[in-house]
Amino acid sequence: MIVPKDDFIGAVKKINQQAFMICLMILGFSSILMIYCSRRITKPILQLAEETDRIGKFQLNGRLDLSSNILEIQILQEAVKRMKASLLSFTKKI
Repeated sequence: MIVPKDDFIGAVKKINQQAFMICLMILGFSSILMIYCSRRITKPILQLAEETDRIGKFQLNGRLDLSSNILEIQILQEAVKRMKASLLSFTKKI
């Protein structure tokens, strides 16, 4: 008696296909989440870089308003503000 191969491994193939689809969905979701998180991190860093470039050109007018929940970015923002204030007070004395 010959039994079709799918009778034995059909259920295994179906489970494998379902597991593959679940893995693809998780990969897609995690990729979208990774892009979102990386943009939330890089946007304030780019704003700080632009501000320091303006400070390097002695364009000291304007305010730097950015919000970030990342402590290091907040510290860097405060340092840039202090540097800008110091340069402003120095240029007023000259």
